[in-house]
Amino acid sequence: MKAILFLVLVAAVAINSLYVSDDICGENARRVDCASPCGPTCQNPQPHTGPCITSCKLCVCNEGYLEDTVTKKCVEASKCPPSS
Repeated sequence: MKAILFLVLVAAVAINSLYVSDDICGENARRVDCASPCGPTCQNPQPHTGPCITSCKLCVCNEGYLEDTVTKKCVEASKCPPSS
């Protein structure tokens, strides 16, 4: 009986992880199954062209937004902080 209860609990956790809301990604971002973690950022707006291992279950900025690597937030490209 304990084994069945354990399997049901594991299945519930697995199913719940598939339906996690985009809210965990923050404003102007969305959760994706798999993507490159080497996308454009405010500090490096040109997408990475070298080898980059694909990561899964991560957040990416929506179209027209770049990640500010300092604040870890997605902002409009025109609102990126000035480069130092």
